[in-house]
Amino acid sequence: MTLRRHDARRAGPAPAWVRCALVATLFAGCSPQTPGDAAMPGSVAGASVRSRSFLERMPDAPMNVTFGGTRHVLMNYTEAGVPRVLEYDENVTSDGHGQFAIVPGAVSAPAMTNEQAQFFAILQEQRDGFFYRFRDFRIRDWNTFTQNWRINDPGVEEFVAGRRTTVIEVRRRVAGAGGWYRAWIDPDTALVMRADEMDAAGALVSRVAFVSFTLTPDLSAAPLHGDRSPGVAFDRDADNSALLGFQLLDPTILPAGYRFERAESLTAGSNTWARLTFGDGVEEMFFLQTMGQIGHADVDIGPRSVQVFRIGPWTVLQGQFHDTLAIVVGKSDLPSLLRMLKSAIH
Repeated sequence: MTLRRHDARRAGPAPAWVRCALVATLFAGCSPQTPGDAAMPGSVAGASVRSRSFLERMPDAPMNVTFGGTRHVLMNYTEAGVPRVLEYDENVTSDGHGQFAIVPGAVSAPAMTNEQAQFFAILQEQRDGFFYRFRDFRIRDWNTFTQNWRINDPGVEEFVAGRRTTVIEVRRRVAGAGGWYRAWIDPDTALVMRADEMDAAGALVSRVAFVSFTLTPDLSAAPLHGDRSPGVAFDRDADNSALLGFQLLDPTILPAGYRFERAESLTAGSNTWARLTFGDGVEEMFFLQTMGQIGHADVDIGPRSVQVFRIGPWTVLQGQFHDTLAIVVGKSDLPSLLRMLKSAIH
């Protein structure tokens, strides 16, 4: 089968953050990951919180720590060969018991009309579960992390939003396999106060940084929630055609270092979707599938083709194969994501 890539300009004038509205809907209620303790060695899991290093506490911290503050978000990306910048503020709150909220604030770039700004705010609120769980850098699974990543501690401490932080660099064990991170970690809370994501050449891809922070937020003023539309877990090795309404396509070729984490079904509009999640300890990758043709009416993706677009560090592949729509979302290079998609189709 030949997969045909369409020029992003055929998608019309809508910017990438608008074209990913479908993906935003599918991640509105991203399910929680396996608790960090379950992924750690027994000696670590059994230790008291105070005796565990802040790195080992990072997987649980966003859900276990009560906090609030304002963050500044910067994302550099390319659209139709033209460099773009998305820059805005957001207010984030956690009650320390699994409830959270991210409320979008002022947009610095690009310039938007009032209608565009309103639509942007609605879109951001729809996918705050994805942002909270997957966009922001942190160690997500300790064992998988140690297999794929290494930490460089230059011994530097800096203050971010009034909190003393330890600055670390997180790089892949396989040189040249992708980008890397510089993170400012609060050792007391194990929260990431600032994170810069770099590409393989060292250019800044994204930055999320607190500009104000408190451990005593006004929880009554925040629209706290858990998963907006949680998925239903299923066994991907079983026959799930009755549950899903279609035969599951299952990728057999993954980018190096990734492993399967969970399979879920969810409903978006009138469509039932299958969502498979894979991770390498820091970054997550998703495979989504449904029946029918979904997308903008002015985008011709054909019976066997793939539309490709990017938003910040994320690459999105949307493939139409007769009556099946398959979407791959990840930070790996395009050839690796295409191989993953092809392995599912075959």
